[in-house]
Amino acid sequence: MAHPNPLKQFFEDKKLSTLLENGAKATVMKNTDTVEAAIKVLGNAKILGVPVVDAKTEEVVGMCDILDIVKFVISVAPDDIQLKADELRSLEISGRAMAWKELGEVVNSSGRDPYIPVYEENPFSMVVEIFANGIHRTPLVNKENKVIGMCSQSSVLALLADNLHMGE
Repeated sequence: MAHPNPLKQFFEDKKLSTLLENGAKATVMKNTDTVEAAIKVLGNAKILGVPVVDAKTEEVVGMCDILDIVKFVISVAPDDIQLKADELRSLEISGRAMAWKELGEVVNSSGRDPYIPVYEENPFSMVVEIFANGIHRTPLVNKENKVIGMCSQSSVLALLADNLHMGE
């Protein structure tokens, strides 16, 4: 008997490992990498967030996205009321200090897109539920909990676009 909701059945039948076939590689950064490096990586790769791993253990410590970086910068930037024209040099020095801060101090500071891993053998229906709760991206991990790819709202839409013409 066919499932009463063909779209739900489609998401239950498809495994997240399908993303790996479509080249869903993950960009991963270390907790000792700098905020400046993260901004460059995010910009060059045209992505909004990356999993961050401990430099020694390779275990994931969290996600760092552009909102985490913005929240961090706002929290340490001097108040504009306190700034005067002769203090611009001081602001420049503060900016450099912010840029060299390690990602380990910035991870999850916005409270958005927390680290919620999903396994490659999980069905797509699992991430659909996660994304329905406001999460935008989640790492795809193997049985050893190593990040092997990323799943985003966009990748779910791409899967739908590739398969929407099929069946019902």
